[in-house]
Amino acid sequence: MNFLEQLRQLDPRDVGRWPFLFRALGVGLVFAVTAGLLIFYFVNQGNLLELRKAEAEQKSLWQTFDQKQRKAANLEAYRQQLAEIERTFGAMLRQLPGKTEVPSLLIDISQTGLAAGLQ
Repeated sequence: MNFLEQLRQLDPRDVGRWPFLFRALGVGLVFAVTAGLLIFYFVNQGNLLELRKAEAEQKSLWQTFDQKQRKAANLEAYRQQLAEIERTFGAMLRQLPGKTEVPSLLIDISQTGLAAGLQ
């Protein structure tokens, strides 16, 4: 009887009657599969933590990228707005009194207040 015929004749419900070689191969196979699964689990356990950290970092970086891209898309509008603000600020600054005009302005305000009856 050859090896394959013996393998076909084995009764899976009565493992105790199998020849020693087949029982040893069965136990070895179960041990190898179990050891392989355990090794795979413990090796990948650390990798899964690193993967989760990397995914969280990627999400954060994408959010930062989106924010910066929106700002970059509106950069020209921001520059135009800045130029308008500078122009308006310059016009307002010219309306303020100069250093030489401040003392006479204070005197005028004081006299106007006294004329109105303010102390």
